[in-house]
Amino acid sequence: MADGSANHGALANADSQTVLQRINAGASLRQLAKEIGVSNVGLRAWLLREAGEQYNDAITNALTLRVAEADEELEAANDPVSVTRAREIARFARMDLERRRPGLYGVKQTITHEAGTDLGELLRAQKRAASAQQALQDARVIDVTPAKES
Repeated sequence: MADGSANHGALANADSQTVLQRINAGASLRQLAKEIGVSNVGLRAWLLREAGEQYNDAITNALTLRVAEADEELEAANDPVSVTRAREIARFARMDLERRRPGLYGVKQTITHEAGTDLGELLRAQKRAASAQQALQDARVIDVTPAKES
């Protein structure tokens, strides 16, 4: 697994394609990390550090699995401290997934723009109406200037 880091241990010697296939098949990152002989954090860091199409599905699957594991932990919690801890882990796992994959799991924002009548034509019509109204007001003006006596 050439990841460009200084990690020359078990992770560097593992076959990246096999690891990706296992992740895409739904393998737990914790279990996979134990099998490879690296820490869970090290495996997650390697996965998130890698770039390229081949890693995108694995990263998405790993993030989704993390949410599922957090949900399981929340369901298994049986005291207030465990519930609070599991809830925070689940909340962070969801936030991480939403931020890293906003197109799939993020908050959806939709902007709809409907083009109706031509804006230029509306402005021209308003200008004509304003000109007509001004002409009408000008026609109503009565000259009240006193006439000069000669």
